Order: sequence, then structure tokens, then C-alpha cells
Amino acid sequence: MKIGYLLHRLRLGLHNKWWLFSYSWREFQLKLQFYWLMYQSSKRLDFSQKSALIFAPHQDDEVLGCGGIIALKREQGVPVKVVFVTDGGASHADYSKITREEIIQIRRQEALTALNILGVNSTDIHFLDKHDGGLRWMTQAEREQTIEEIALLLRAFNPN
Repeated sequence: MKIGYLLHRLRLGLHNKWWLFSYSWREFQLKLQFYWLMYQSSKRLDFSQKSALIFAPHQDDEVLGCGGIIALKREQGVPVKVVFVTDGGASHADYSKITREEIIQIRRQEALTALNILGVNSTDIHFLDKHDGGLRWMTQAEREQTIEEIALLLRAFNPN
């Protein structure tokens, strides 16, 4: 990648030498990296009309990771369901002014509200309510039950 091309993309041109000296070398590097990502590395997302089943470790991951595609699919009328594996109760474990149960209820309500804004009906949102931060310590029976719950959701929805 030529620096001149990136500078051109910045609409600064090589003729503006003062611009080169107005930033630190690190700021200049960061700007170049940003524009390389924006103009060279970014690719158009091919949108499909296929239904989607989104699995999120806990509440907010579905929006942070897939919020745009969820909104786009729902806007196009494509079925989307979301499954939260854990209850999200460990997110503020060091914050003593709120109990774990309150955190779980707040995060559940926030997830329902956020997904409603994105166009997902509450009937298409599933909470498996596994203990947040405790998946690795599940017993074999608990693991098998979780796998069965996920398999039932997959069979019932049969996403594309």
C-alpha cells in the first residue's frame, strides 16, 4: 500500500507538507491504519434472506456482535431468533450495591428491550439461564441437558 494513496484518500494530498508535521508519528500511523481498514480491508457484506439463530454467551453480546445483521434481517422480514446461554449475572460481581439476582433481571430486560428495537419479538428470544462464569464447572449431566436444550431449539427453528 502506498502512503501517497492513503494520503489521497485522506483528501490531504502530498502537497500539504504541513499536515505531516502536525501529528505525532504514532497519530500518523493510527490514521494510516484506520484508512487502510476502511478503504482496503473492508468488504461489502453479502446479505442473505436466510433465517438466523444467534447464540450469545450473555446479554449484550448479540447486539455488540450481530446487532447490524439482526436489524437488517428483521427489516427485510427474515426470521431471527436469539439464544442467551448464561444469565449474565457475573457482569458486575465486584459491584456491591446490586445483587446478582438484580443484575440478572436488569440484563434480561435490557436484552428484551434492545432486541425489540432491532425487530426481534420476545417469543423469539430464549434464555437458557446457565450460571454466568460457571459453564466450565458444569457436571456431565448439566452439559448434556444444555446440549439437549440447544438441540431442541435448533430442531424447532431449523435456521438456514
